[in-house]
Amino acid sequence: MNAHRRPALGAIALALSTTLLVACASATPTPTPSPTASPPPSAPPSSAPTPSVAPTPTPLPTPTPTPTPVLGPLTIAWHKSGGAATPKAGDWEDMAAQVNLTWTKFGDLYIVPLDTSGSDAGPQIWLSHDLVKWQKATIRPAGKLFSVTAVTLGGPGLIAIGSDLNGDAPTNVAWTSTDGLVWNQTKTTGLTAGQDWLLRMTASGYVTYDAGMVDVSTYQGKAIDTEQVPRIFASGGSLTAFVNPSDAKHPVEIWQTSGTSDWHQAGVVADSDGATVLSAARGAHGWFALGCAKDCTDSAGWTSADGITWKAIAALVVDGGNALIADQGGFVIVGERVTGLGCAVGDSEIFGETWTSSDGRTWHKMPEEAQFNHASMHLLIADGRTLHGLGLTYLASGAPRSTVWTTTLPDDSATTAPASTPTPAPSASTGCGN
Repeated sequence: MNAHRRPALGAIALALSTTLLVACASATPTPTPSPTASPPPSAPPSSAPTPSVAPTPTPLPTPTPTPTPVLGPLTIAWHKSGGAATPKAGDWEDMAAQVNLTWTKFGDLYIVPLDTSGSDAGPQIWLSHDLVKWQKATIRPAGKLFSVTAVTLGGPGLIAIGSDLNGDAPTNVAWTSTDGLVWNQTKTTGLTAGQDWLLRMTASGYVTYDAGMVDVSTYQGKAIDTEQVPRIFASGGSLTAFVNPSDAKHPVEIWQTSGTSDWHQAGVVADSDGATVLSAARGAHGWFALGCAKDCTDSAGWTSADGITWKAIAALVVDGGNALIADQGGFVIVGERVTGLGCAVGDSEIFGETWTSSDGRTWHKMPEEAQFNHASMHLLIADGRTLHGLGLTYLASGAPRSTVWTTTLPDDSATTAPASTPTPAPSASTGCGN
């Protein structure tokens, strides 16, 4: 409401002088004074100062408060790109078993390594210029008993890390490339000890990156010294580690480091005794951490404004998430729910789902679409305001088809919007034992 300005109210003091008129009552006419006659003396001025009255100050207008933006629900709709994303069916079949797929970018080339350690598909690094059509890189040696699980900027251009599966136990192996197309095995990566540790943690699925793209080259610190395997959020040269508790009586701890500084404990995650944080993301409206409660029987989530002080979400309906991404408009999680009954559930018995939140606190499941029956996404990559989801579509027979979906992200969900609809209740489990 605008304030109305009132005019100033001030009393003006006027000096009043009184002229004394002398009247003579006489029958004879009053003689005209001589021109040389002196005028009658006037009354002397008063020596008392003229009182002044201070003007009443004009009140300042009451400022109109800026309304707090109401974060409207983040709504997206997926569109399947035409045709298969790779040359043949089954190329991305190992996506279904991999935790926390990663990607990096070299110039205009997008690079996705695929963990094939559970199959005989051989080491795979997939390349694309448009995120829609993908081709496989050449890796030397070409034996099938190798697996690549993470790629970063560094060395002569790019460095890949993986496993040599030819012996009795897997051993670490690395490759380098100058163009992303041809990879040659190397005995040394040239990384610092801390960068090498961060890349291996990434390869194991324990690290998520602020911009999504893997890049350990900016990290100048060292490995965190903890018995528990932490989940790490990397933002440039700074790392935030979520150290999960070893028992149900202790909370998740927050540890941080930046540059070459030592690791230090910055806080704990509220209401996380015995819980597990699996991944975290930071968007325009704060942080969100996704995990599971005690015994990992139910999903759990926490939000934070600064990454140090955390608050648990009362009820999180997200379940079966495969990938989490933060954006200026909010957060997006993709995954699937199992549609099969009993213990023997086939890989194709799934229904792909998407959950969104503008602030990390209130989550909504996007309407189910027929295109996600027997399909799901496993990796999210944003290119400008276009979000790409890489995943699988299971056919009536044969190997699954490599599929890419796209959606346009809103510029920002922080608009004055009507109250959001209630988050739908989670559907009953149809898995083993139900």
